[in-house]
Amino acid sequence: MMKKYLFLLMLWPAMLMYAQEKSFADETAMRRMTDEVAQLFLKNEIGQAFETMKTYWPMPEVELSSLETQTVKLMTLLKARIGDPVDYVFLREKRLKDVAVQYVYLLRYEKHALRLRFYFYNNGQYWMLNTFKWDDMFTNEFDRCETGG
Repeated sequence: MMKKYLFLLMLWPAMLMYAQEKSFADETAMRRMTDEVAQLFLKNEIGQAFETMKTYWPMPEVELSSLETQTVKLMTLLKARIGDPVDYVFLREKRLKDVAVQYVYLLRYEKHALRLRFYFYNNGQYWMLNTFKWDDMFTNEFDRCETGG
């Protein structure tokens, strides 16, 4: 019996190190959150963008913190190349039935655009943020759009 309690005591801190505190009530809430993150990213409020995502993202705090730090550094380096922010555009939604959804945004700057991709997963009970990626490869979106897109 003592071993069981010892195991649970050791497991407890590990469970607390994950960031996710909430799930999404519906897909409208998912879009609201991604719009907010896109706006924060555009304003270079990276810390606040990650704070917003973290409550819905079942990722260890250490990994989230590292990703945020890398993003802040890269955005600082990119500033001269991309210029000042202009606006953001929601490009598309892709679905894998009722299991997963992808939202893609472009952040427009004076000289270049950045792409944000959010992936959500439904475990059968609720939606959660599963993956977030950003890059400067917006030209890859031409492979996915129709002529005149």
